[in-house]
Amino acid sequence: MSGIGKRTELEMLGKKNIILGNNLTKFVVKDLIEFIKPETLVFVIITDTNVEKLYLQEFLNEFKKYGYIGNSTEFIKVPINGNEIRTTRSTKKLKMKKIIHYVIPPGEGNKSRETVSRVQDFLFSEACDRDTTLIGLGGGVIGDLVGFIASTYLRGISFVNIPTTLLAMVDSSIGGKNGVDTPAGKNLIGTIYQPIRIYIDTNFLMTLPKREFCNGMAEIIKTCAISQDQKWFEFLEIENEFTKFITSLDTSININQWDESPHFQLLISKIIQFSVKFKARVVTEDERDKGRRQTLNFGHTIGHALEQHYTPHLLHGECLSIGMILEGKIAVGRNHAEPILIERLETILKNFNLPIGLNDEKIRERILIVPPIKIEKLLKIMKTDKKNGSGSIHIVLLNGIGELLKPRALSVSDGDILTYIKHDIEKAISKTTLTLMETI
Repeated sequence: MSGIGKRTELEMLGKKNIILGNNLTKFVVKDLIEFIKPETLVFVIITDTNVEKLYLQEFLNEFKKYGYIGNSTEFIKVPINGNEIRTTRSTKKLKMKKIIHYVIPPGEGNKSRETVSRVQDFLFSEACDRDTTLIGLGGGVIGDLVGFIASTYLRGISFVNIPTTLLAMVDSSIGGKNGVDTPAGKNLIGTIYQPIRIYIDTNFLMTLPKREFCNGMAEIIKTCAISQDQKWFEFLEIENEFTKFITSLDTSININQWDESPHFQLLISKIIQFSVKFKARVVTEDERDKGRRQTLNFGHTIGHALEQHYTPHLLHGECLSIGMILEGKIAVGRNHAEPILIERLETILKNFNLPIGLNDEKIRERILIVPPIKIEKLLKIMKTDKKNGSGSIHIVLLNGIGELLKPRALSVSDGDILTYIKHDIEKAISKTTLTLMETI
């Protein structure tokens, strides 16, 4: 990736702090150093081992052109989840321009309080002060971690999001929600703390595995489902050049496919822009998540519960996909929506190779090694959801595509949840049991 690509500025909370474009590496570094944080002496890039191999060195090299020195050759072995990883640190604590980095293993399992403590200790060892700016270079796990660390380190320092996955570009990097997972549930410890900049570079999609691309499409589909502007949902639910390109991929988008598909690049940029603008408007209206912002969690009350049980075997978007179907069935069962809601959701999710149930053949082999979730456990996990109130589970309900029952999550009784989705959960348990018996 060379040169500076085209870019668009998008507004959130009264500031044009979201930059969307392609080939942005040179621009990102120049923008940070010359215009956004010129007083910053120390930038710290936090990333994971997957992204490190692909993009870290390019960013380090660009910073060094501006006189920033990198990590020293002193290597530290840090144990995380039983694995040793190698990170480096500068042995000098002098006031000079530095670009240092810290690398963690990938995966939701590392979005933990333990990881936060290790990164914070690293920052202390580098004498990072309040003028330090953190840079989260990676997917949703990195963005959530870096935002949480920035909001708590020295009671708050600046940070920047550079999302490298489609999921992070359209969802987790936008809006300032940060946090870590605990055994009790996802994101139960966290803050709302805004990055000073979000740089969305579509060139990162060139190295994204197909499954991760479809994972991100689940969040885009959710946005299309709750948006009054239904044109993007209608576009995605029919087979066209966009859906054909995704489904034709073997394992990932390669550079040749990307370069030879300018129309696809244009379409994905447009739909990312639509999703980001939609979420930015909602966040601007309800930053603290008291009402309208809750609607962004359509599919998530059930989806997060499934994700907690099946991680790492199912991805966030895969659980969200199933969650949208099951929460849609609750809306239909309570006579808020017609069955066509489920039919349209199933069609569009299938178009992007996403599961529509726990017995979907696309995921069956992955979850066979996990005891199937029982409805009682599902309800128990759902009761820890952050949207809940007054002792009841809250779910975002639709009247139809593009039609919210209310602009917030609504109380749904345990009885209604059992009535309308218990059959789907028990059917999945039966199929899993049958499949296991056939393999013996």
